[in-house]
Amino acid sequence: EIQKAAEALREKFNTLENELTQNQYETPSDRLRHPTMLKQRMEALVSVVAVADAAPPQQAYSVFEHLSALIDQRLAELSELEKQEVVRLNQQIDQAGIRKLQG
Repeated sequence: EIQKAAEALREKFNTLENELTQNQYETPSDRLRHPTMLKQRMEALVSVVAVADAAPPQQAYSVFEHLSALIDQRLAELSELEKQEVVRLNQQIDQAGIRKLQG
């Protein structure tokens, strides 16, 4: 039961990670084969705004607000996983008398 709970938790963490960042980039051409995720979208927006000679257009602000909201939502989901499911899994591990890794 603990192993199933740990695997389910890992899958939830992986899902959130994959929504936040693209981990499949190994070569520059991988950017064409795999979708950009929130981190890469924000990086692209920042680089476009940084090289401009003028103030960012309203569209840049809108995209920033949209991406920020999506990132904040994912980070809130991550925080909830840590507060609830990680704690629950640790309690199961403690009840089973299994030593946890310390880091």
